[in-house]
Amino acid sequence: MSGYFAGYLTEYFGKNISVREVSCKATGKNVCEHIISLAPTSPDQQNQLRGEIK
Repeated sequence: MSGYFAGYLTEYFGKNISVREVSCKATGKNVCEHIISLAPTSPDQQNQLRGEIK
């Protein structure tokens, strides 16, 4: 679903959108949750999204 959301929102807004799934009902969670943001434009931003740097 994250890829579908990212593609749809990227087309809709005309900006590169990133969608990350943080909770999934298929893995036993109560709901599926996604974080939606502008896609990172640099390696530092990608690492920050992964929680590797603060």
